[in-house]
Amino acid sequence: RLAFQSDRAEQGNWDIWVINWDRSGLTRLTSSQETDQDPVWSPDGTRIAFLRNGSIHVMNADGSGVTRVSNAYDSHPGWSPDGTRIVFASDRAGDKNLWLCTTDGSNQQLFLGTPAGVADGEPDWCWATDRIVFSRSVNGERHVLWLVQGDGTGLVPLTDGGLAVGSG
Repeated sequence: RLAFQSDRAEQGNWDIWVINWDRSGLTRLTSSQETDQDPVWSPDGTRIAFLRNGSIHVMNADGSGVTRVSNAYDSHPGWSPDGTRIVFASDRAGDKNLWLCTTDGSNQQLFLGTPAGVADGEPDWCWATDRIVFSRSVNGERHVLWLVQGDGTGLVPLTDGGLAVGSG
């Protein structure tokens, strides 16, 4: 199944929808007056993390049990391979950094702090490994992809200004 955001009524009200790969079973999961976007499936396919007006929420795959996970303006939730944690980007500490929390919103902690002028964002957990890929910009320029272990160690650049680092 595919989860996506849509303003199908063109009313400026984005909601989360799902559809089967064969284009059957189109189902609207959210119908709030708030903006719902950026849905991400849990590894076991039973839950979806998404943004609602900038806060991370988690719901069951059928749209029930919506739970607010964060209270700040956060973005780009990504599930850990075991489905117990969510990585996300937030500027709640001033600069845009990567944060972690459990799927119920507890244990929110700064995961990867950055020096002044550096912003980290768009994290995504590599499901086959315990690594997180994310973008990093310096002074608002030069977006570079980085990779870090799920415990915060082993930080390495994957690209350099849009080009792959290394020789292959």
